[in-house]
Amino acid sequence: MPPHGSYSVAVRIREKQEARERDSNRIASGEISPADVRDQNGLFSSLDASRARLVSSRVRVQIAA
Repeated sequence: MPPHGSYSVAVRIREKQEARERDSNRIASGEISPADVRDQNGLFSSLDASRARLVSSRVRVQIAA
């Protein structure tokens, strides 16, 4: 096991490829739709939308004269 705090690019590449293969197999078997896979793997998919809040609602517009 690598020491805590280390990162292996090769291991990460292998993990990502395995995840892609799992997703492809799930889509091929009809277990999940491509849209569902996209939603699960999206950039903000790990965030809890119910805990989201608006930080600033002020719009700043500057018009150059």
